[in-house]
Amino acid sequence: QHFLSFPCQSMALRITVFLLALVLLPFVCSKHKWAPGEGHYEATIVMFSFPKKVIQSWLPKGLVLKKTPIPVPADSHPVVVAFGMQYGVHPTLDPKAFNLTYKEYILSVPFTEWDKQEAKKFRYKGPFTYSPRLFLNNTQAILLGDLFGLAKKLGHFKLSANQEQYTIYDYHDWSLLTNLNTTSLGPKKKPDAFPYFKAIAEGMNSPLVAKNNLTHDWECAHFRWLLDTATIQAAEGASEIYQPFLPNMPLYSGPFKGIDKVPLGSFRIITNWTMSFPMFCWELGKNGEPEPLPKPQEQPKPKQDAAGKKKIAILGGGLGSIAATYYLTEDPDWKSKYDITVYQLGWRIGGKAASGRSTFANRIQEHGLHFMMGWYNNVFQWVQNMYAANNRPKDAPLSTWNVSFIPTPNIHLPVKTKEGTFEHEGLYFPFNNLTPGPGKALTPVQLLEELLEWLAHHNHTHRDDFRAHPMWRTVRRHGSLSKALEHDRQEFLHLLEDLQRKSVHWWPPLPSGTENLKALEYIFDTLVVTFTSIAKGIIADKIDKLGFGCVDNENIDAWLVRHGFPKDKLDNPILVGGHDLVFAFRNGLPNQPSYAAGVSLFGFLNMVLGFQGSIFYRMMSGMGDTIFGPAYQVLHKRGVKFNFFHKVEALRTTGDDISSIEINVQATVKGGPSAYNPLKTIQNLPSWMGAPDYDQLEEGKMIKEKGINLESWWNGWKGVSNVTLTKGQDFDVAFLGISIGALPFITQDLADAHPDWKAMLKNSNTVATQSIQVWTYGTTEELGFEIIRYHNKSDLYPYPTTSAFANPFNTWADMTNLLPRETWGSEYGEPPKSIQYFCGPYPLDTTKLPPFSDHDFPKRALANVVNNAKKFLPAEMPIMWKNVDNTTLWASLAAPLDVVGADRFDYQYYRVNVDPTELYVLTFPGTVKYRKKPFQSGFTNLYVVGDWTDTGINAGCAEAAVSSGLIASHHFGGYPKNFTDWYKPFNLTGH
Repeated sequence: QHFLSFPCQSMALRITVFLLALVLLPFVCSKHKWAPGEGHYEATIVMFSFPKKVIQSWLPKGLVLKKTPIPVPADSHPVVVAFGMQYGVHPTLDPKAFNLTYKEYILSVPFTEWDKQEAKKFRYKGPFTYSPRLFLNNTQAILLGDLFGLAKKLGHFKLSANQEQYTIYDYHDWSLLTNLNTTSLGPKKKPDAFPYFKAIAEGMNSPLVAKNNLTHDWECAHFRWLLDTATIQAAEGASEIYQPFLPNMPLYSGPFKGIDKVPLGSFRIITNWTMSFPMFCWELGKNGEPEPLPKPQEQPKPKQDAAGKKKIAILGGGLGSIAATYYLTEDPDWKSKYDITVYQLGWRIGGKAASGRSTFANRIQEHGLHFMMGWYNNVFQWVQNMYAANNRPKDAPLSTWNVSFIPTPNIHLPVKTKEGTFEHEGLYFPFNNLTPGPGKALTPVQLLEELLEWLAHHNHTHRDDFRAHPMWRTVRRHGSLSKALEHDRQEFLHLLEDLQRKSVHWWPPLPSGTENLKALEYIFDTLVVTFTSIAKGIIADKIDKLGFGCVDNENIDAWLVRHGFPKDKLDNPILVGGHDLVFAFRNGLPNQPSYAAGVSLFGFLNMVLGFQGSIFYRMMSGMGDTIFGPAYQVLHKRGVKFNFFHKVEALRTTGDDISSIEINVQATVKGGPSAYNPLKTIQNLPSWMGAPDYDQLEEGKMIKEKGINLESWWNGWKGVSNVTLTKGQDFDVAFLGISIGALPFITQDLADAHPDWKAMLKNSNTVATQSIQVWTYGTTEELGFEIIRYHNKSDLYPYPTTSAFANPFNTWADMTNLLPRETWGSEYGEPPKSIQYFCGPYPLDTTKLPPFSDHDFPKRALANVVNNAKKFLPAEMPIMWKNVDNTTLWASLAAPLDVVGADRFDYQYYRVNVDPTELYVLTFPGTVKYRKKPFQSGFTNLYVVGDWTDTGINAGCAEAAVSSGLIASHHFGGYPKNFTDWYKPFNLTGH
């Protein structure tokens, strides 16, 4: 805070002095712990009181206000302001070493103490004096202040000869900070002549406490007035604070009275003093004096077995955490090295991808709509490995990965017509002969080559043949695209600009509501214009040399327009569908699209050009059944412990270590914390349920009767106990896999200790989402949707998926392939023939969530989703389902036969994802640089996993989450040995 005040502006010099002092002073002062420094002090001490809330905001996290013996108004706390002169400040052992004289202005808060968490770490609990700001006029004294963690700054001082008038200015701009005008001084007396002084002296002679700016450790020191020889004079006058220099500090102007008249009185003191060498606060004994630590044999022994295994705490059970855990246990010797426990909120793993079954018909209930993409190399590498390890019987359902994940080469895109309605057309992406899984990341040049090849092959007969374009001769002349760009970048760029102009010219207008063929033409030509604009931008911005990250400070829409894409045609199904795919809208508002250009280009090009086998893969049951069920079975069989119903509430740090983890135990599992059995077999398939198995919980009956949702942060349930995991006893290393939306609430201590962690939280982006699932009596075709046929393949791939549709549920998918996994009977008459999923963003400022004491907030949000759905379905779906209208649509929904109209929707499944752990991760322009790599958290014993980390992908998707787990496990334990490294395509410079 005060480095910039140092005249030479030399951080290196100051750190060097600090390190030398740390090395030398302990030797000099080891036998004189209490008096390495001394001096003479003359100061006017002015006493104020400010509101407790204001003063608490000045204190570092871990320090709170203690009850004070000084009488002050209710909800207030005393503050001490000293206008002083220091004379002859020198080391006790060597008065000739240096002799400093300087002016100082100090603001101090007496009577502070540790909060409940910090109090567990130290023998001495308080009181302390904390000084949030000091101004001096001596740089040497400021350097010494670094040793004590004191927030010293340079200032300009003007004072009268008798020191009764003080004026202090900022060092840089000479702005007026404060002044003092003493109008009356009483006679000099001994301190004990002033009864009110006793309480003040108690506070000022308590240990000083500070958190060192360089080491981030708590430091303590004793500054002791030698009151036996001191004199005090009651002082009256006026003081003004012209410029607040602390958060929320009020501007102050007013008189002060003497200590002979009021308890909160002011005085002038003349005294000698001594000051101890700074020490770690744990060196203080219970009475505040330095005491040796207990002998090693008296310390509690770490809870480690004889083999000295590292205890690993996996915090959260999302894709990143479970993938990391899986590969930690891929080490053949892992059991002799690690003791792994997963701590999970509620009753199931999966995070934002968790799914469960209802008790009625065992319906699959998802957080939203989930597909895997063909470019998800690390996801499929893990899935294939995991299915092989699980080794289900061949006749078991979903026994192999390629039965659980089915290629899906098509997507339907609705085109908004001139009349404002929609015509839909399908895009078919032909298979290639590759198998999804292990592979190398395509470089920007390779993706550009694929892009240009696509443009060369997909042309209409009435247009210029792309292959005849001169740019291809340029490539052939140089032998490769990369060499062509190296030698003739500008020429190649001009040729591509010509191609872009032609493609924009060819782009047809919006079709009318009866022109299906022109709708397909419009979609195709939108893709052509998009590809040519991307190709031009890659070359112009040298993404082929720098990586996609070089344009990440720009919004994708603005980037495309800068490279020639028509601004008035941004509202097209390709670009809108891209935003819909990742919910890329600020505050969930469809009119505020925002997505970092580099991340968007990287994901889009890999999706349409870098896939292996098929562009999409749909799962043949819920995410819980296809991924987290097999993962849990393998890990449980290997010996990983799962502590369900353990909600992580805070991570605490000491210096650069995670020192403790605070957990709320939500329920008592019969048989012990790791004894909960989360899976239920449904049609021979181990599945997760949509609610806990209450019979396995001691408090299960109460939780069920009260309707407590153990996954909600607003449930009002206080749990059954709180436990603290301590480093060295309960864990050695932590893998933090809880989603970024929750981290501002549970890692505030980390943010206070590390500015880069604080910056990461500040620049993280999330969005709430909403989804509905409806079961219908008719198939999608019977409802009136025309399945687009691709080379007679419609029988194999009959289930449409649509994006860029009407809001608020802009993405729709026919998920009828899941019906065989459910157990429908005749409860609703005939069983349903199809399942339809819908999802979209939910309007909410996720940086300003309601307080968790607002227990009805999730209910209100869910009611909004129901209201949205009951408006959306009859208004929009007859456009797609042409055999229903806004009345007959309700009758098509599977529900009890005696329920009519819109009430039939109440028997479907709907949800809103507003909890911090359920928020979807976004990437706004300019934010990737604040992300943490999985192996570079900034804390020595913490790895971070999840799609919010820096993996090179940097987007909210399964591949980013799984990749983070692989990266973290690889750097920690060496497994997996090989996986797809996505860092290089994003940043080719390596910086």
